[in-house]
Amino acid sequence: MELAVGRSGAAVRDSKNTESGHLAFADIEWAEFLGLVKGGALRTR
Repeated sequence: MELAVGRSGAAVRDSKNTESGHLAFADIEWAEFLGLVKGGALRTR
């Protein structure tokens, strides 16, 4: 996985399959996702 974070958001892509494109997140969406991760809301069993 590769992650690029900028002022307007973040982009994530599969580093082993870079031709498949990327997922882009606006800054507010990325901040919300990080909040969920840090708060433990996305933990697996």
